[in-house]
Amino acid sequence: MTRLGRHIETIYENDSLVPSDMDNRKDEIGLLAREFNILIEQIKSKNEMLAKMARIDAVTGLFNRLDLEERVEIERRYSCRKEKAFSILLLDIDYFKKYNDTYGHVKGDEVLRVVANTIKESILRPHDYTARYGGEEFIVILPESLEADSVTVAKRILKSVESLKIEHKSSLLEKKSISVRIGCLTLVAKKEQTQEFIINMADEALYLAKKRGRDGYAVYKQSSLEEV
Repeated sequence: MTRLGRHIETIYENDSLVPSDMDNRKDEIGLLAREFNILIEQIKSKNEMLAKMARIDAVTGLFNRLDLEERVEIERRYSCRKEKAFSILLLDIDYFKKYNDTYGHVKGDEVLRVVANTIKESILRPHDYTARYGGEEFIVILPESLEADSVTVAKRILKSVESLKIEHKSSLLEKKSISVRIGCLTLVAKKEQTQEFIINMADEALYLAKKRGRDGYAVYKQSSLEEV
């Protein structure tokens, strides 16, 4: 019993959920140790669930900004190390504030969820990644991909969102339904290029898509935006 008590004290002091090695005993101490180990596993499972929930956006169910920043850093470092290109797609729902003003925030949240799910279903490889960047913005990361791949995915997303045919009567676009614009960036990252620098490049492409009239995509190339 003293040994088990010391084990519990060690867990408390080191904040480490280590199971007891006395669970193979046949006496009451062994029974207590087994019950203790079951409790330890339950705590571990709940902690893992909470840690996962902390990385999920509550509205859309996609990964959130915290998880996104770590993922971008992983891809940036891998691209630097292996000299492999990867792509980032930055997406924004067109005239979303007008949608909220017209239909209300409850309907706005429904649109966010539907668009988020549509984006997720539009990326086909298991290691591709999508997250909510903030507000009505989303990000897709395509590891080890070329510019043509990013354009293919962008076109697929645009077509899928269009097929939803969600009414948006306050949109300033002619078709009066929910649409998105997409900025596409493909690069082999350099060590001096920070996460912020990389996202800003994708944001410039997104801005060009906006200037072109929204409901479309634009591609970033060699520090300048080129027509596609």
